[in-house]
Amino acid sequence: MKLAVPPARRALVAQFLRFLLVGGTATAIHYVLLYTLHEKFGWRAVVATSVGFAVSALFNFTASYFFTFRSEAPIARSAGRYVVVSGTGLLINSSLFWVQIEAFGFHYFVAQVFATGTVMFWNFILGRLFTFASRPRGV
Repeated sequence: MKLAVPPARRALVAQFLRFLLVGGTATAIHYVLLYTLHEKFGWRAVVATSVGFAVSALFNFTASYFFTFRSEAPIARSAGRYVVVSGTGLLINSSLFWVQIEAFGFHYFVAQVFATGTVMFWNFILGRLFTFASRPRGV
């Protein structure tokens, strides 16, 4: 017996899978910059993760607007909203990262994995409901 999956649920799952693909790529950009700036150039880890986050956010916005959420919202409106959501995500990421390193002595990559997991949920929920909210093109 085959269970029928409602189209809206299938669309949401497909959108979340696109989100993971884009987010995975953005995360790779972030982590490569974190490693390179910290290990190769000797930057403080919290500064390196903040720069990595900001640079990966530029890629993430473009890919999320056109591919993940297939937004029909005006791009300028989405960009403004993205700055607010991503800026808050940067604060969450950097704060969690700093606390884990300074208060608990975690290795910076372990701290980044935990911070990334937290920010991922923040970004998907607000991306879907606020940043890129519009009537999606072929969700």
